[in-house]
Amino acid sequence: SLHNACSSSVSIPQYMFIQDIEKAKKVHIKKARLLLATDNLTKKQLIEKYGVPEEKITVLYPSANKMFGPINEEEKSIIKNKYSEDKEFFLFNGIFSRQEDFIDLLKSFSHFKKRQQSNFKILLTTPKKSFFEKSLAGYRYRNDVKFVDTTDKKEQAVITASAYAVVLPFNTNDAVIAALNAMRSGVPVIAVKSVVVNEVAEDAVLYAQTGAPKDIGEKMMQVYIDESFRFKLIEKGKLVTTTYTGEKSAEVLWQSILKV
Repeated sequence: SLHNACSSSVSIPQYMFIQDIEKAKKVHIKKARLLLATDNLTKKQLIEKYGVPEEKITVLYPSANKMFGPINEEEKSIIKNKYSEDKEFFLFNGIFSRQEDFIDLLKSFSHFKKRQQSNFKILLTTPKKSFFEKSLAGYRYRNDVKFVDTTDKKEQAVITASAYAVVLPFNTNDAVIAALNAMRSGVPVIAVKSVVVNEVAEDAVLYAQTGAPKDIGEKMMQVYIDESFRFKLIEKGKLVTTTYTGEKSAEVLWQSILKV
């Protein structure tokens, strides 16, 4: 079962994937023969809060989408011409869980622009909503904020590979996959220290303080100023994505199924 639940009445052995422990019922946790967790914090909570034996839990980390990968300079130029007026750009390729998150991202970008006076853009691969339009109306750098509303994974992949850096300033469930996709594309990542991102990426990601837009802006500036540091992040990121692959995840999953 992939949705934080299983059947409490059937006798067939069950293996439950817990993506959100807050949504999982204790009776289902006890019933499942084996539990799949996405990170060690969830594993720790299962042990301490629900008394689950450690051997009953398997940690399965996500992996990057194989569609994502590096592209050449000519391909990058095409993307920049299409979306960012031939300018370098930061990319936010996540989801805004709160309207305030969008405001905070604008504050981060403002801090960067004020300090650097550069012609950088910021692209957001998320549908444009009326709230965003209202927020941008009086925003000083509104002409440098570009929305890209596309569900085409191939297009998302080449946009990601063309970015100067990917910015993930919020601790969301999809942040680790967005980070892995960026690293596989040869793009550095700026994020906040969420449990899974930090477990997976360690020092291959540049971390900012959670809930501190100005610090995100400082990290954007650091990547912009220090080319050598940016290159090191890229190389470390590539190594991380060789560790977390779909093949390895499939093998872990299969061995767990056999265990059940």
